[in-house]
Amino acid sequence: MIGRSATSLLVIAGCTLSGGDDTTVSVEPNALGVTKLVVHRSERGGDRRYELRGVDDHDSELASVQLRTGLLGELGGVSGSELAISIGGAETRFLSRETQLFDLSGTTIASSPFLAIPAVASTLEHDANIIVQSQPMPADEPHVLAACSPGDVTSGVTAYQCCLKLTANYLHLMNSSMWPNETIAFRRQRSACTAQNGGPCTGGTCYYGPNGFSRPVFTLPGPGQYARIYADPTGFGNGWLCLAEFVSSDPPIQFTDVAGSFPAGQGCPGGGSGAGEWDL
Repeated sequence: MIGRSATSLLVIAGCTLSGGDDTTVSVEPNALGVTKLVVHRSERGGDRRYELRGVDDHDSELASVQLRTGLLGELGGVSGSELAISIGGAETRFLSRETQLFDLSGTTIASSPFLAIPAVASTLEHDANIIVQSQPMPADEPHVLAACSPGDVTSGVTAYQCCLKLTANYLHLMNSSMWPNETIAFRRQRSACTAQNGGPCTGGTCYYGPNGFSRPVFTLPGPGQYARIYADPTGFGNGWLCLAEFVSSDPPIQFTDVAGSFPAGQGCPGGGSGAGEWDL
C-alpha cells in the first residue's frame, strides 16, 4: 500500500440557477422527526439540479439529498453526476460518469434513518432514478469473496486494498491524481454491455460497460477520514460480503493491491459508444 493520507473534502463550485417550483410530499412518522419533504428542480445551460429536503414542523432542515448532473471539473470537465446526502450535518458525496440511474443499494448510506423512510425512498426513485434499495439477490445466489483480477481493473490504474464479491458488487480504494487518497470506488458487475436489468442496450446507453462493470461511483472522504474495505461473513448462503466504510485511523490492509490490465478507452457497440466512460 503506498501514498495513503487523510485529505480534506473537495467542493464543486456551482452557479446560481433559476427556474423550478417547490413541491411538498407528506411523510409517515419517523425517528428523525421529518414531517414533510420539499422538492426543488432547476436547470440552466445543461446543468440540472434536483434537491429533496426533509424538514420538521418548523421547516428546519434535518436532512437533504442533492443531485447535480452536467459538466463536472472533478471528472475532468466531462458529463457526470454529483450526489450529496446530508443527514444531521454529516455529508456523504458521490461522483460518477453515470447520469441516468443512481443505485445506492449496497452502500452504507442506504441504511441511514433518512433514506430508510419509505416516502423518501419512493420519491427519490420516482423523481430522480435514485434507488435506495434494489431487489435482494436470491438466497441461493453464490457470494464468494476473492481478490480482484487484473482484468477487472483498467490498464494504468492500481486498485489499492481491493476485493471482489463475485456476481454482485466490486469495491476498491483509489489512489489517483484525480481523487483524494482514500477515495472508495464502487461498481456493480454483470454481463458486458447490458442494460441495468441485464437486457440489451446500445452504446453509451448501456449501464454495464465493456468490462462487465457499471460506471464507477466514487465516494470522497471527509477531513481526517481513512477508507476501510473489508470482508464480512454475513452474506446469503453462508457467503461473504465485501463492505466499505470511512474510519478515523489508518486501518490494516486485508487485500492485495492489483495493477489493471483491461484496455482503457473501450465502449459498447452502437451509436455513441460511451468509450472511456467505464474507465477509472
